Amino acid sequence: MSLIRGLLSLVIAAAAVLFAVANMESVAVRLAPFQTPLEVPLFLVGLIGALAGFVAGVLLMWLRALGPRLKARKQERRIEALEKNLEAAGLPATLPAQSRPKGDGRTDLAA
Repeated sequence: MSLIRGLLSLVIAAAAVLFAVANMESVAVRLAPFQTPLEVPLFLVGLIGALAGFVAGVLLMWLRALGPRLKARKQERRIEALEKNLEAAGLPATLPAQSRPKGDGRTDLAA
């Protein structure tokens, strides 16, 4: 897996270098609130745009996963509290081996 990741990183880096070498001419960039144009190489405009898209994607995926992470954390705290209640009542917190359900206890959500 690390070999594939390394090769993919090398291909992406090579593509970025080729893009930069092929687009060295300067362009005028005007940002909305400012009137003075900035003279920057064209490859910077493209690479900064790609980086901004990558960061936006990472942020959106992190925000999307925030709800399930918070729910899992809440469930873990509830399980710990229930196990403490069981121990306080003098009951075992886990089932004995012979009364446990077969399998790993997880359901197949993909099916």
